[in-house]
Amino acid sequence: MRTTLRQQLALVEPSIEHEHASELHEIARLVGEQPEIAQLIHADLIRGLSNPERGRDGKMSAEQVLMALLIKQMNGFS
Repeated sequence: MRTTLRQQLALVEPSIEHEHASELHEIARLVGEQPEIAQLIHADLIRGLSNPERGRDGKMSAEQVLMALLIKQMNGFS
């Protein structure tokens, strides 16, 4: 079973002096303001499953998948 949203710690604490800290804060803010995008990703993640309520919990929520995708694309990670 995969969740749409999962309570988690912030991506970055405000006091961190890292070059990407402000980008991570902005990603978290934008994703938090657009919950419908996480719902669309959740629908994609469970598409084709015979019973999405069965089985183990997914490792990442749909919201976490979206944030990871944004970070991957922004940094050109494979």
